[in-house]
This record gives sequence, structure tokens and C-alpha cells, in this order.
Amino acid sequence: MIGVKAQRIMKLPKELASAIRGLDNENRRAILFSLYYAPKMAFSEILQETRMGDSLLSSHLRTLQDSYLVEQFYEHEMGNEKYSFYAITKFGRNILTSLLSTYYIVEYEGPREPTLEPQSLNIYSGFPQENNVKNKEHP
Repeated sequence: MIGVKAQRIMKLPKELASAIRGLDNENRRAILFSLYYAPKMAFSEILQETRMGDSLLSSHLRTLQDSYLVEQFYEHEMGNEKYSFYAITKFGRNILTSLLSTYYIVEYEGPREPTLEPQSLNIYSGFPQENNVKNKEHP
């Protein structure tokens, strides 16, 4: 039986669970990366960059907003037809930055030779590393 403390640790916060759902689609990831590298984009700009249909893009943007990864806002400027914009949220930017930095840190280590022995990834986390002592029962 799992203790109460372990149950609290295992339960993901609602926002993080929603973010995982938002990331779990190739089209939504394409939208997120478009927004990651631009401060804001109009619907038509996202449509042009991702080459999705109107209704598909609209549906994915709604899911990304529900996942706390993207926000929609309005700016009215004289002479500018575009007034509805989308941007990645601070939460969304932090999630993508964390995922990308983890990937590049692991990728930097390079490929490893296949062996029958279990291998651990050497990931720099910024935390002091404990001494790696192998358990004699589990190689």
C-alpha cells in the first residue's frame, strides 16, 4: 500500500497534466515551436506556417489554450487588419525550454555502444551528484 505522502507526490498538478496532453500531438507541437520562436502570431500566420486547415488549427489552438501553453489576446492598431494574436505562455515557454535543454544535454553525451549491461544517462541537472555505487544484487 502506498503512503499518503507518496500519493501526493505521484499526483501531477492539473496544469502539468494538461500541458502533457497539449504536447501529445505532432500538430500542436508544430504550433508551439512556431510560437516559441516568435513573440506573437496572428491566426493567418500560424495557418501559413503550419499548413493546417482552418478548423484543425482552431481546434488545436483551443486545446493548447486549455493546456495553459498558449494564450490569445487582442491588439487594435490603425492600418493593421490583424488584431487577434496568439503567444506561448510563460508556463509553455518554461516547459519547452526545460524539455529542449534536457534533450540537448543528453544528446551532447553522444550515442553509446550497445551492451547487455544497464546504462544510466549522464545528465547534468545542476544538483550535486551522489556517489554511484552499484548494488551487488542488481548489476
